[in-house]
Amino acid sequence: MIPADVIEWFREIFADLNRGIAAKIHNVPNAPEPSLDMSFIEHLTHFAAPMAFKSGWAIQIDTHYLGGLVHWRRWEIADIGVFIFFQQRGKIVRRKVALLQSKRLYPLNNLVDQVEDFDYMVGMARIAERDSHMKPLSVGSVYDFTVDSRYQALRAGDEQQVSIADFSKKTGWPVYYNFYNPPIVPLQVILPRNQHYNWSRNPPLGQRVVPFSPVFEMLAKKSKCLSGNILNHRNHL
Repeated sequence: MIPADVIEWFREIFADLNRGIAAKIHNVPNAPEPSLDMSFIEHLTHFAAPMAFKSGWAIQIDTHYLGGLVHWRRWEIADIGVFIFFQQRGKIVRRKVALLQSKRLYPLNNLVDQVEDFDYMVGMARIAERDSHMKPLSVGSVYDFTVDSRYQALRAGDEQQVSIADFSKKTGWPVYYNFYNPPIVPLQVILPRNQHYNWSRNPPLGQRVVPFSPVFEMLAKKSKCLSGNILNHRNHL
């Protein structure tokens, strides 16, 4: 049995992570998905050093960004890998692996920044482009999140799902969907903002982690991209 002090430590780490990412979507509703992945990883890197507990246990968390890499049959299986090592009396007694395939909820207007290879090549040269094409910062944009919002990058029967199922079956490693959501739904965010939002309490919605199997089952019934109805799933971060 994992001691209570270890469990409580884990819960607070991931609760704080949940609050931070939910607040980020609230403040930057068009944030690209990789940006949310980076926030996830950055938070956990603060806890990468081994941690010793009064119960005699020690823990280490390793976090890796896997997005864009070919993992299985030319397909990416996960965006984030989290590896946890449990040690007791100087001996590794347990290892945990979490492979997370990230998908973010889109606002109804679908205006989300997309990061392409070209963006990395252009880099800071984009400053000149924005000088000539950027609309005035005072011009407002509206982002509505409702139960009709969708995870646009998640569609029924695509090759990625086939590869995830095959990978999990043949390796025995489970894959989870890591759903990034705003703190509450419905939610309307108007840019430019006139205040910065922080969530000091656990958001009613926020980030959700769901095993791939029930997600596939829901997609098979809908035969299209999954809507915010997944938010009703009880498993969450």
